[in-house]
Amino acid sequence: MDTTTIVRPQAEDVPNRKHSGLISFHLLIERFLVQFFSEVFKRMFILQNPEYDFDDEYLQCVTSKMSSLKPFGETPAMVMKSLRQAFVAARTFVQGLAIGRNVALRMAQVTTLSTPVCRKPDLIRMMERQ
Repeated sequence: MDTTTIVRPQAEDVPNRKHSGLISFHLLIERFLVQFFSEVFKRMFILQNPEYDFDDEYLQCVTSKMSSLKPFGETPAMVMKSLRQAFVAARTFVQGLAIGRNVALRMAQVTTLSTPVCRKPDLIRMMERQ
């Protein structure tokens, strides 16, 4: 089974969807995972029953029963939880990098030893003692 045919159409659609904030992003990821596992379930159902020729309507019906059948157990919920944690951590990390960048830029603008007041010998000795 070629997984790129399952993931690619859904993954290509993610940037096209408008979302605002973390909550809608989580909903977008959840929707992606539901579609992904539905498509995997449908393909596995076909592979498990090669003697039958299922039409799209029947496969849609089988896929709609997936939440009550739970063919993958708790795996979709665990994947969703892991993805949420990873995205929250990544978002926090990126925000931390942005803050660090701003701090570094502000610190680069501060020139304490180049001002005339700070060049006095007493002030320099005082700073060396600390």
